[in-house]
Amino acid sequence: LAYNWHPESRSRVTWPHLHVGREFVLATRIHLPTGHIYLEDFLRLAIEEFGARPRRTSLESVFRQTRRPFDNEK
Repeated sequence: LAYNWHPESRSRVTWPHLHVGREFVLATRIHLPTGHIYLEDFLRLAIEEFGARPRRTSLESVFRQTRRPFDNEK
């Protein structure tokens, strides 16, 4: 998985998008629209879906605090 967003690119694709790869080769010509992906969302994905083990036990309160400034952007 590769999340990309390059709003000032020369590319025609300037919106947030996802590339999906297989066997370490990304399908770079396919741009799946995602909307803005916040770091907290990606970390939650890593923990809940891929089994990453967080160093902290209080991540939900940290995520709420760090996301608060961006909550009005959605």
